[in-house]
Formats: sequence, structure tokens, C-alpha cells
Amino acid sequence: MRLSGLLPLLDESPSVRRLVDLAGVALPPIALDSDLTIDGSPALMAPQVSAVVREAAKATVIASLQARSGRPIVLLAADPAKAQAWVHDLQTWSQSPDDVH
Repeated sequence: MRLSGLLPLLDESPSVRRLVDLAGVALPPIALDSDLTIDGSPALMAPQVSAVVREAAKATVIASLQARSGRPIVLLAADPAKAQAWVHDLQTWSQSPDDVH
């Protein structure tokens, strides 16, 4: 079952809109720190936004952020079972589930 059609409803939530605005659809120019490098390549600064999201809503919020930003999102999980659960949940909510790995 795909639930991505419900993501536009999140746009009506002031809390989700604020989180998306804070996270930004694109990285601000300051996010690329020319003095910080990894193997000689410019590195991104640490994220400046954090949020407390209920466990049951995390996949929905992440899918909404990805849909609004149109950018890839990397998610790290503590173990393979949790990673597989994330894949399943994100595929359910994602507008492009074939892109969730």
C-alpha cells in the first residue's frame, strides 16, 4: 500500500512546514565550508536543525522532507533489521519508492 498521496496533507501542519523551512529545500551557501575538507574536497558543515519526532511519524516526516526537497536523504540505522524496517516504511510513504534502498 502506498501512502505518498497523503504527504500533501502534512503541508497543512504548521509544525511540519516550520521543520521543512528550517531544514531548507536547498543547502544555504554557508553550508559549504571552504576551510573544511575531507580528502581535499569541500565538506558540508554539521546540520543546524534538529527535531523531536514520534517514532511512528518519522518515516512520514522524512518522506515529506525528501519530497519537498527533491534531494537524496541518507539515513543510518543501528542494525540491519532496523535498516530494513526503515526501507519498508519509507517505500510506503515515498513518492518514488523505487529510489529507496
